[in-house]
Amino acid sequence: MKVFPGRSIFHTLQINAVHVDASKQGSDYVNQNDMTYQDRHNDIPEIESVHINYNESISAVLSARRWVSFWLNSVVLYCTDNVTATSSIIKGETKSLEIMPWVS
Repeated sequence: MKVFPGRSIFHTLQINAVHVDASKQGSDYVNQNDMTYQDRHNDIPEIESVHINYNESISAVLSARRWVSFWLNSVVLYCTDNVTATSSIIKGETKSLEIMPWVS
């Protein structure tokens, strides 16, 4: 057989793994060798009062805003330890009216 008739099991796109985490003080996100930390009180005071679950979702949104130009034609894998953030990323919405403008 000179030509393989099926599809390759290997991705032809670059895969980027983004690690996001948050605490009551701030949030950080890492993409390859680039890490960003944002203090909730000083950098983003409008979301200072939101629950930690929603802060994780905002971390994912902020990472996308930061690296969107580097992710063209690639697959992005978000790694988080928070179920609320995972569902917000997958659905593109959240129950919190405070952060919905950030997520949508």
